[in-house]
Amino acid sequence: MKMLVDTGVNKTLVGEEGLDAMHEPSPSNIAITGTAGKTKAIADGLILASGKDVDGETVEFKFRCSALGSVKMNFLSVSEMLKVGTIFHFETWNCYMMIPDGNRKRRVKSIGYV
Repeated sequence: MKMLVDTGVNKTLVGEEGLDAMHEPSPSNIAITGTAGKTKAIADGLILASGKDVDGETVEFKFRCSALGSVKMNFLSVSEMLKVGTIFHFETWNCYMMIPDGNRKRRVKSIGYV
């Protein structure tokens, strides 16, 4: 699942198709308010993700998220990731995340040329 790194959302959000990837889904009491108005989340749960660090090793991490049926893209909340110790670096053509993994942080490229 591809996710857009978003500094403007305070909750990681996935579209309805993200329900298939969600672990431990439960009914949600969350309502999200945005430019299109207020929408109730379908479910809350965990997303397990993996990527490659700069050394080519697999990095696994999980984060809490909410599924919204009206969302066409998936949004990874920077503020939610900061709460679990992730560091973000934003610079033209040099954007990455430092994801906590035990006693070290693993560098994962988060933005590439599309």
